[in-house]
Amino acid sequence: NDADASLLSLRVGTKFGVVSHTFRVETKADLTYWTKAISQCLQSAVVRTKEAVFRMFKN
Repeated sequence: NDADASLLSLRVGTKFGVVSHTFRVETKADLTYWTKAISQCLQSAVVRTKEAVFRMFKN
């Protein structure tokens, strides 16, 4: 049932600009799984990053 599906959107800033990804999840368990997996991957990437650059984008 499409009414039960949820969308999880992720926007990531890269050196080439902002990239947007949208994931469709069918159940709350799927949403929990993807949210946890993405969070763990991002945390791991931050730990390995030696330098971070912050920029403010204006719309």
